[in-house]
Order: sequence, then C-alpha cells, then structure tokens
Amino acid sequence: MNKSLDIKKVEITGVVLAGGESSRMGQDKSQLIFGEQKMIQYSIDAFKPFCKEIFISSSKKKHTEFNYKTICDEYTKIGPIAGIHSALKKSNTNFIMILPCDSPMVKKEFIQFLISQIDTTTKAIVPKYKNHLEPLFAIYHKSVLPIIEDQIGIKNYKLTNLLALIGAKTIEVQDRSCFVNINTPKDYQDFLPNLTN
Repeated sequence: MNKSLDIKKVEITGVVLAGGESSRMGQDKSQLIFGEQKMIQYSIDAFKPFCKEIFISSSKKKHTEFNYKTICDEYTKIGPIAGIHSALKKSNTNFIMILPCDSPMVKKEFIQFLISQIDTTTKAIVPKYKNHLEPLFAIYHKSVLPIIEDQIGIKNYKLTNLLALIGAKTIEVQDRSCFVNINTPKDYQDFLPNLTN
C-alpha cells in the first residue's frame, strides 16, 4: 500500500516555464499586465506558500527582475521537456512542480491539492480534465531525470509519451479554469475581465 506524505513535510521546487517565444501573442506573454501585476506573477504567487525554492525557466534577462533563480535550458528548441530536464538537474528538492507563465487563473488550492497526492512511490503526478492530460501543471520526481535524458537522446520530446513511460499518476479534476492559457491577443482580451471584476 502506498503511503501518502505529509504535505507540510514535502519539499518541492516551483518552476515557472517562461522560455517560450510567444509567437502567437506577438510579445512576451509573461510581461502582460493582468489586474495590477504581470502575468508571470500569478504563477509565482501560487507557488509561494508551498515551495522551498522557486525557479524561472528562462534565458531572458527581463525575468531576473523577480529575484528568483533563472535557469536556462541545456537543450534548446525541443519544447518544455527541456525546461523540466534543467529544473530537475538544478533543484535542491526531490520534487518539482511546473506551471506555465501564462496561466493567471491558477489557484493556490490547486497547488495544495496536487501536492497532497504525492506518495512514497510518486514519479510524476499530472492532472487530467475530461481525458486530457495537463503535463505543464504537473509534479515530477528527480528519479525520472535519467529517463528524460534517454527520451531527449532519441528525440522523443512529447511529454505525454514520457508520462506513459514512467507510469505517472493521473488525477481527474473538475475545474478547468486553472489550465487556461493566454496565447493570443484575443485570449488576453477575453480573460482580462475575469481578473478585474
């Protein structure tokens, strides 16, 4: 029987993925103002109560303004698997949790819930909404690092393939709002009222 871990004793690193090109937005999504702060700040704030350390996965100098450690991808142009790889290598904790920089609807309660699902056999925990996995809102254990390196070595960069390979624990969730991404100017205009009402 798998034994759940005390959430208060789980040491975890929060990682905000902010190294994308924002090509559909036409400007850096992380720097867009929502409410009274930049969009990336919502992911940082969601992590603060639970994470021993917080990293920003980015090579952009502008992200140093938040006074958190920025980490660059060891491999480039292979997608978010590169950010997960570098974060696992550089974190001082056994677990990392990743969030995108463009998901301002993410809630602290969601972070707390996902961490509470960690047990003694956890390799990864990924939420699922109506059979759709959300690997960019997930928890990964440092023990999967060699497997990620193997996948990169054979140019298999899809996170869904990685999750199947490591036997990730999937958690069905009922509220999709946490997973909203702001990818285009229309997304920005559509969701801005949700943060200012």
